[in-house]
Amino acid sequence: MSSLVLELQQIADDSTIPVSSVLRKAFILSRKLGLTDLSSWINNELKGYQTMEEIPDYRITQGVLKALNPVHGWIPTQFNQHTQEAREKASVHHFRDSIAILESLSAKDQKGILVVTLNEDWHEYFRSIFDGDYRISLHINSTILQQIFSAIRTKILTWALDLEDADIRGEGFTFSIEEKEKASHVTYNIQNMNNSQIQSQSSGTQNLTNNNEVDWGKVQEQLKELSTNGFLKAIYGQIASLENLSKLSTSTDAAKQSPDAAKPTAKPN
Repeated sequence: MSSLVLELQQIADDSTIPVSSVLRKAFILSRKLGLTDLSSWINNELKGYQTMEEIPDYRITQGVLKALNPVHGWIPTQFNQHTQEAREKASVHHFRDSIAILESLSAKDQKGILVVTLNEDWHEYFRSIFDGDYRISLHINSTILQQIFSAIRTKILTWALDLEDADIRGEGFTFSIEEKEKASHVTYNIQNMNNSQIQSQSSGTQNLTNNNEVDWGKVQEQLKELSTNGFLKAIYGQIASLENLSKLSTSTDAAKQSPDAAKPTAKPN
């Protein structure tokens, strides 16, 4: 009879098999062995993370904030010393979506850039420091998706190999009481996954697209309302007051209790 542990090793090492399939097999194994913490991590990967605190470090990345210039398309935003902290916070993205959604994004990606639409709190903030309602988005290198997949594969493969080293293989989907006891002492490296030092966040990946094409319909609307000088005025607009920054920073702390909230502190020169 085949061994579930050996089967997991095989598919975890096979890059042609979707990570979602590897996770489902690992979920079965972890439940059979009674490993609650490991099952919880796998379940989060399969269904998506509900809270920001749960998101592992390998799902957190940084991107580049860009503004949609009516003439030149997407251009990097510039920040001064008063808004540097804001740039750092707004540039961070937490991928909390299910692994299936991330696989779908990866399959559709053709340009190598993921464009994250910031949530309304960020847009309201940017409107307060720009002279106009300009579209600001976070642009992320899509290679981060492959890094996420690789991290998951490696963790599962390492765990499956450690099980074999501990003489835990099982017969089919069945494990002895002795094997279950041994499995509880096998170390699986998820301890460092839920303690990211980065607390700010942008909106969920449901607002993420996998291309960097210009929205020309919106560009035309902006051109009707603004001249080129008007856009430059927006780029070199007023510096946000310290009172406004403090207010938004306080809102960021509150976002920890709401996975859909994201609070800014940013300002282009």
